[in-house]
Amino acid sequence: MIKIEKYVPIPSARSGSTNISLDEIRKTISQLAIGDSFIIPKEFLTAKHTSGNLWVGRNFYNLFKRAGKKCAIRTVDRDKNIFRCWRTE
Repeated sequence: MIKIEKYVPIPSARSGSTNISLDEIRKTISQLAIGDSFIIPKEFLTAKHTSGNLWVGRNFYNLFKRAGKKCAIRTVDRDKNIFRCWRTE
């Protein structure tokens, strides 16, 4: 289960195989209220895509778009390749 968190501020923009199924990600997206966020599970990032931000962004933006919603993704820790995703609309 992906933990949904509320009231985490969005920082400025400059600041595969998976154990997590796309169905679980879609379910999480459908439960998010505007302003809710979650850490993108490391299992969603494969060694092939360690550059991360562009690959993660493209895939998550598409998942949100298909759900009729919008998101913002920011790098939380560049060295550890950790990303947080917020529902914005």
